[in-house]
Amino acid sequence: MITHAHLADAALNRPLLLSPGKLAVLAHVLEGRIGIDASGLGEVIGHEAGALTPGASRFVGSRYDRERGASLSYARTPEGVAIVPIVGSLVHRGAWIGASSGLISYEGLAEQLRQVGADPQAKAVVLDIESPGGQAVGAFETAKLVRDLASVKPVTAVVNGLAASAGYAIASGASRIVTIPSGVSGSIGVVMLHVDRSSALAKAGLKPTLIHAGAHKADGHSFAALPDGVRADLQAEVEAILDAFVATVAAGRPNITPKAIRATEARTFTGEAAVKAGLADAVGSFDEAVADAARVGTSRPTRTPSRTSSGTTSTRSTVMDEDERKIRADERGRIRAIMGSEEAQGRQTQALAVALETSLGTDEARAILRASPKAEAAAGGNAAKLAERMAAQQPLVLEPENLESGKKKASRIDSSDIYAARRAAAAKASAEAETGSRR
Repeated sequence: MITHAHLADAALNRPLLLSPGKLAVLAHVLEGRIGIDASGLGEVIGHEAGALTPGASRFVGSRYDRERGASLSYARTPEGVAIVPIVGSLVHRGAWIGASSGLISYEGLAEQLRQVGADPQAKAVVLDIESPGGQAVGAFETAKLVRDLASVKPVTAVVNGLAASAGYAIASGASRIVTIPSGVSGSIGVVMLHVDRSSALAKAGLKPTLIHAGAHKADGHSFAALPDGVRADLQAEVEAILDAFVATVAAGRPNITPKAIRATEARTFTGEAAVKAGLADAVGSFDEAVADAARVGTSRPTRTPSRTSSGTTSTRSTVMDEDERKIRADERGRIRAIMGSEEAQGRQTQALAVALETSLGTDEARAILRASPKAEAAAGGNAAKLAERMAAQQPLVLEPENLESGKKKASRIDSSDIYAARRAAAAKASAEAETGSRR
């Protein structure tokens, strides 16, 4: 059971991947219960403050496996599409699967993803998302689980209302993101809430005293305003988590660069605007996304888990699918473009390193090469001298009729001379041995 004290501990002075509206809801929930004033945090958004309504996925598919005679932690359609609802705020720990009191735990979601991955009847996966986000701890690890699942089975994330902050981090790991026309995506940022209760305590005639060991043990306490140094430390923590957030989205959405992700500045995008921003792939309905997933699931080559020599599980495709072929073709094209560029001339070594050892795009690679010195220029006269020496060499003649005239004849060694020398050496050794025995 989550008490107000637990909720306050999870919400205050901790980085959250949460939409501003949901932060206001959280503050208003705590207001009057632990003595904070949330009046300055904005109005409560109606659909976030109200009771959760049943999601579309609750009426699609079955949660019962007839073959095994057991219930499923997700729904599965007759066509083999597993549907995982992610409806509510996200918290790190929670020994339940699905939503409980409006909360989704990363632990429970991770277990659902593992079960879907191991289900041979689940050919494709749809994540039905309506979440304002939640705790930062656990979000990126869960997003990686989605990416891992997408390497085995096609995963479609449906922004079925809201995929904000941590909710979008999870969506970003999918093979494809579909948003309904009114769906809200993004809020790629981090927020931390600190409450200064010093005035309220003073009015109540209370003056807390903190006794602690370690200069930073009580940093961020609510009994006083934040000192500048503590505020700077907390800001640095928030920035570090943003770096991890950007890297997570970039790993799942290679079509959008980290720079472009940061440039959103935690904005949200609705419907088609999310597609234009690169945060979604298409606008459609939940039913259309499920139907598309069923078609993709039946046409895509299956991937089966295999064991590596170290005993860890890996996945390999029995047949290279079109996506992999395209990725490889694009990579070959990138390498050719870098190596064949004007900037690579005279900088072949640097160009090869940039092409093979980095994932830089063609334009970025050319910019780096343009700023690099040419190796041949550094070599100077040595290259010219080598060219002169090479020019002075006799050409290699490969025509059979010219082989004898075009080469210096090698001296011959008669094999009979070798055998005679060996016989003489053997006779000498035998004579010496006989002389030694007589002595």
